[in-house]
Amino acid sequence: MTYIIHLPNFRDRFTTKPGWRRSAILIGVSVFVVGSANLVGTASATTSTIGTTAVGSSTDTGDGGSIPCNRYGATGSGAVSSMSVSVGTVDPSSKGYSLAIYGDASSNPSSLLGSATGTLTANSWNTLSVSAPITSGGYYWLCYNSSTSNSAYNNVRYTSGSTPAIYKAQSYGTWPASFGTVGSRWTDNYSIYATVGSSTPTSTTTPPSSTTTYTTATPSTSTT
Repeated sequence: MTYIIHLPNFRDRFTTKPGWRRSAILIGVSVFVVGSANLVGTASATTSTIGTTAVGSSTDTGDGGSIPCNRYGATGSGAVSSMSVSVGTVDPSSKGYSLAIYGDASSNPSSLLGSATGTLTANSWNTLSVSAPITSGGYYWLCYNSSTSNSAYNNVRYTSGSTPAIYKAQSYGTWPASFGTVGSRWTDNYSIYATVGSSTPTSTTTPPSSTTTYTTATPSTSTT
């Protein structure tokens, strides 16, 4: 808020002569209060997940050189922003991993929608930025691939459950554009999930206050 004060020019000295009447002197003070509009920007974020966000009590075996996947249904539409997987012990000489999301056709993985590659951290959640569109009511396959050839390392955590799971032999480094033939089927809940989210900026405007003018007048003493 800005204050602007205007003082009129006047003389604070005067001379009285016989027969003259000293006129009253008015001192006017005008105060203008000027308000300014404030624009405040905020961001509201909405995120959800598809998959299993709990760390499984068991650890898989032989995930190196293969693609294990789980099938999940989407409850909302949006864009996948990342994928996460929880693994056990990591091969110190071969820590590479990759995550991918596939569409679904007749309960089988179909076309590749998005993928990313990174370096594993042992006994931890590992997250990669992955971009892929999803639609409410659709089904999607969340898949994992690892660089090691040692079956004791780089394996996904899981819990026994009813989530459809599949396996396919696949060398590390390239995701097939079309998933192809499934190797085997069973049910388990792998510790793998995708984050679906968006951040929508919003703005709030504070209107300016109205301009107010105050004027005061102070008369001087009159002398004849």
